[in-house]
Amino acid sequence: MTDAQRSTGDHSVWRWFTLWALVGGAFAFCIAAVLSIGLFILPLVVGAAIAVGTRRGSATGLPGLLTGPALLLFLMAYLNRSGPGEVCNSTQTACVEQSDPRIWLGAALLLMLASVVLLLLLRRTRRAALRRPTPTVE
Repeated sequence: MTDAQRSTGDHSVWRWFTLWALVGGAFAFCIAAVLSIGLFILPLVVGAAIAVGTRRGSATGLPGLLTGPALLLFLMAYLNRSGPGEVCNSTQTACVEQSDPRIWLGAALLLMLASVVLLLLLRRTRRAALRRPTPTVE
């Protein structure tokens, strides 16, 4: 395998990873918003998953499905960045109860790390299988 082929293959894997991450994030959003618009968006997300999943080579980026929900967890950590506890705005007209952002951040990092490690392990086993010589029949 030449460097150009390896480079093209690496870009392809990360492209599929990104597409699957978008699909995973959309599924996570549908679950989080099931009481409002989640059910209405779900057919679009299923259609996107079918469109991505039926493409040749898309299975290489499948671990990206874990990254999508991680992005929503990162958003939750950001939105709760002033927590934990009761947080009031500068004019003291409104206060909200915020959760500990470290819990959201930890879950997001765990999912993100798991998806990247899984992707790298799958790429490694795939490359090892490609390097293995095929037996010849005499």
